[in-house]
Amino acid sequence: MSTTNNTKSAMPALIVFGTPKGAKAPHAAWFRAAYAARVVTAARRQALTTITVESNETLAVAATLKEGQLKAGGQLIMPCVSQDMLSQLRGLMPQPPGGSGASPTGSTIVGVQVPVAVWDTLKPTDVVLAAHLENGVPDGWYEAIIMKIEGGTFTLRWADYPRDPMVRVQRQHIALMYPG
Repeated sequence: MSTTNNTKSAMPALIVFGTPKGAKAPHAAWFRAAYAARVVTAARRQALTTITVESNETLAVAATLKEGQLKAGGQLIMPCVSQDMLSQLRGLMPQPPGGSGASPTGSTIVGVQVPVAVWDTLKPTDVVLAAHLENGVPDGWYEAIIMKIEGGTFTLRWADYPRDPMVRVQRQHIALMYPG
């Protein structure tokens, strides 16, 4: 009869970070692959950012973090981290190739040309992805419902948090949902 050592299977598969609502300091931790789907769901509900551990760089950073806990009710337990660590984690987030910016025919997002006419078709009740801004810096992208459009400013309600206050963001912090 053999016994399995659970610490051998404790490999980081996912990093979660951000400043939870009501917290004064940022939190971060890594989680095992066995819990990844539930952790991603919990992180979205708590407006936290997730990064999949896929490279040596993300694995090295995960090794400096503690393992987080997923409670039965979907609450994530993670220790506080420094602002330096938060910056390092944000630096691990994938950047779109070619950057993003406006051109005469539209906006370039991840190398795809989006015609201006598509932006003009957006209306209240449409669902988009919007950046959750923490001190003006995107801290994850989440589904949001357009409530009002005034020029390039969108008033949104978070799809998963309908009771939270509405937010106002500029067009550069909006992404179109893939059709279908």
